Amino acid sequence: MKVTKGKKETWGLAKKGGLDDGIAKIAQYFDIKDVCVIVGDEMSYVDERPRRVHRVPAIPTTIDYKEVINKTKEQKKYYK
Repeated sequence: MKVTKGKKETWGLAKKGGLDDGIAKIAQYFDIKDVCVIVGDEMSYVDERPRRVHRVPAIPTTIDYKEVINKTKEQKKYYK
C-alpha cells in the first residue's frame, strides 16, 4: 500500500476517489482536525497516521418483529 502524508496529497487522492465534495460539505459544518483517505491501494492522511484496528464483521440475524412485539404486549403477573 502506498502511503503519503500532507494536505495536498490527501485532497488529490480524495478527488481521485470522488470524495472531495463530500469532505468539503462535512467540513462546512464541522471542524475537521484530520482526514485519512483510502482509495484502492493508496492511503493518504493530513496530520496523524490512523491507528491499526481489527474490524469484526456483523453476524446476520433474522428477527421476527411481530413475535417480539406480541411478547412485549403480554403482561406477566408475578405473585409473591
